[in-house]
Amino acid sequence: MDYHNETTTLPGRELSPWQDLGAATARTCSPPPSRARKTIPKAIHEIVGELKVRFQHTSGGDPEGFQARVALLAEDLWDSPPMLLRRASVDWVREHPFLPTASDLIKLMREALEARDREAERPAPPPGYDWAQSYCDQRNANMASNPEGRRDIEWVVVGGAPQLVPRVLAKEATLDRVAVDQVDRLNRGLRKFNAPFRYSASGWPFDVAPGDPDPTDPATAAGGRT
Repeated sequence: MDYHNETTTLPGRELSPWQDLGAATARTCSPPPSRARKTIPKAIHEIVGELKVRFQHTSGGDPEGFQARVALLAEDLWDSPPMLLRRASVDWVREHPFLPTASDLIKLMREALEARDREAERPAPPPGYDWAQSYCDQRNANMASNPEGRRDIEWVVVGGAPQLVPRVLAKEATLDRVAVDQVDRLNRGLRKFNAPFRYSASGWPFDVAPGDPDPTDPATAAGGRT
């Protein structure tokens, strides 16, 4: 049998065996869905737009291609936290002269999150830790280890905060000044318990060496120290 002259009958038309049957057949499945466009938040648009302005000179004579790259960058970053993305874009601009990819910025954002997590996991200081005193001790040790460091000043804690004072006043600075109207009452108690210091008439503490006359004692003719 000669099949070359055979015809195939379909409803309403005849086809030779060499014709494309697909053109005469109905579709049996739906076409593939088109790619859905993401809704990009305004903040992401603004950040990527700033990157576009900064790096548009790198389009290489292809402004349309550069525009498409920027649009895809915004779409790839649509779900990024704006605050992290802003920081990552600033860091990128400072270090690189070309437009970043989404993976470049995501890497910077991930590193920022990891750094924040490490900071949060930092162990708490032990009970009784005094950050101000620790700061002063470290600064004083640095000055003492430097052969050319100054010896006439010292870091002390005053009012809960580190303060640099002349060494001759460092002892006084470590204690708080008292009200003038409380000096006599406090000095009576200090004399009673033989404390190694007293308060001057102006309210500042000072040392009393063993065996020396106590200038705050009424029995001492020297009177009060100012």
